[in-house]
Amino acid sequence: MLLLFCMVFAALKLISDTILELSLLFFSRDSEGKALNSVRKGSVIYVIGGACSLFSVQFIFGLGSVFIATNIVALIYFF
Repeated sequence: MLLLFCMVFAALKLISDTILELSLLFFSRDSEGKALNSVRKGSVIYVIGGACSLFSVQFIFGLGSVFIATNIVALIYFF
C-alpha cells in the first residue's frame, strides 16, 4: 500500500507541476522567468508536508489533516 500511495502521489504531483508551468507559460506576462523560479520554490512546502506525514502514518486522520494543511499552505503561497 505504501508503494501504491507513493506512486499515486508522485504522479499527481507531476501532473500538477505540468499544469502549473503550462499555465505560467500561456498566461503570465513575465518574460524573464522570475515567476517560474518563485513557483518552483513552493515545492519545498510539499516536501515538508511529506516529511510531516511520515510521523502520522499510523493515524488516518493525521494523514488527512497533514494533506489538507499542506495544500492550504501551498495555495496561499501560490496566490
